[in-house]
Amino acid sequence: MPAGAPGGRRKVEARGEPIVNPITGQAHRARINLPDGFEFTVAEAGRGWGKSFGAIEHNLADSHAHFANLHIGHKRRDPLTLHG
Repeated sequence: MPAGAPGGRRKVEARGEPIVNPITGQAHRARINLPDGFEFTVAEAGRGWGKSFGAIEHNLADSHAHFANLHIGHKRRDPLTLHG
């Protein structure tokens, strides 16, 4: 929904993709493992783009990103199983 829409909602656009090996052009996979992590236990590093609209506008282009199953709440979750 566009900024200034009824209900005062703001808009965020985001996307991510793997890091690219500059020599081979193939996806280069890297993981962050936090066995006792409170936010996540396993994440995959990547590239990210994000843009927000509204009272606070922000634009990140080809920046750092990581992708994980977040532990939100008081119950411990199983780690994210990544293929590969």
